[in-house]
Amino acid sequence: GVRLQTADAFILGTHPLKERDRIVSLLTRDSGRRRGVARRARGARSAFLGTLEPMTEARVMFFEREGRELVSIDSIDPIRPSFPLSKDLERALLLSAFAESLETFVSDSDPAEPFYRLARHAMDSLFAGAPPPAVAAYFDVWILKLSGLFPSPAECAGCGRLLEPKTTLYFDENRPHGEAIRLTDEGAATLRTFLSSPLDPQARPGGVAELASVARRARRNFLGHELKSHRVLAEVLGA
Repeated sequence: GVRLQTADAFILGTHPLKERDRIVSLLTRDSGRRRGVARRARGARSAFLGTLEPMTEARVMFFEREGRELVSIDSIDPIRPSFPLSKDLERALLLSAFAESLETFVSDSDPAEPFYRLARHAMDSLFAGAPPPAVAAYFDVWILKLSGLFPSPAECAGCGRLLEPKTTLYFDENRPHGEAIRLTDEGAATLRTFLSSPLDPQARPGGVAELASVARRARRNFLGHELKSHRVLAEVLGA
């Protein structure tokens, strides 16, 4: 049978389908990543115009047919468009990086409440004026932690070898995983804050570049490559 459903979702991306349609990738609270067809979404007069930017949060109404992976999207009603953030290059690139990370690390059709909360908190922080590098590092640490991939200190994230006890050393400098990363006291303090409390938009935490390096290495180690949006972010901004 066919069921009509409504879900709050973040738009993760779109792909062309035929001449006028698009496949839309969504992050939902209750069923993780979903993919749906938005009919006539590519026309200049499309009802979906302005609703499909990455990381726009919206209420999506769709028809789900049993046994089919793709749902049929009936309407997308924006709750908070991401467009205002995309006027700034750094924030626009971050939106793409967030969306690609969620697309990569969130499972299909599984409950994704923690990932949804992370996405909303990151967007809340950007809209509240938090520094983009801090939001990016916070997001990267948490999406890897939720995926079980953020490394533990004193254990090489490249090979699993135990390193110095009670240290903030990541990756074994004696193994071929690239240069070791040891957090400074400032970086370690920021990591503890990130893991224990929400991001404060007014704060200017130190050591975020170190945390970004650990996350980048862990992400590459797991995937075997860097995500495209993160490569672009690094090339354009030197991140």
